[in-house]
Amino acid sequence: MGYNFNEDLKKAEISEMKFYEKAKTYSKYTVEDVRNDKAYQEIDVDFVMTRKTTGERINIEIKSDDGIAKYGNILLEEISNRYINSDGWWRKTKADWLLFYMPQKGYYYKIKVKDIKEYLLVGQYQTKNVFNSVCKLFNIEKFCKWKGIEKDSLIFMQ
Repeated sequence: MGYNFNEDLKKAEISEMKFYEKAKTYSKYTVEDVRNDKAYQEIDVDFVMTRKTTGERINIEIKSDDGIAKYGNILLEEISNRYINSDGWWRKTKADWLLFYMPQKGYYYKIKVKDIKEYLLVGQYQTKNVFNSVCKLFNIEKFCKWKGIEKDSLIFMQ
């Protein structure tokens, strides 16, 4: 079976809505859905969480990724279309946290963007062409070992 863009969009929307419904119940934060705001679309951010006591704002980007559960790898889209060299979401995102939803498991891995960037600086990834995109692919097990954490500590919202 080939790639189906509409199916991917549907998966993404399900993972975003699942997060949003849960996040609205948090007592320490408010959540703002900014998925349809052009300014936030440009910086690849889906939600803004605001801590009620301090006003601290946290940008969240949600991704639905079947590959983590199947292969243990995360794909970071570096180039959206390699034929025109358009920036992928990884180059554009101004998120503080990335949440990678695994539909097979029903939960997310929650990872700080700054941790991923530090990890990529040590070269622990492969570059892979995925359809028209160019992605950085890195293994979640190796990331956790490098970070000195248990993989289960990344699990968010079961």
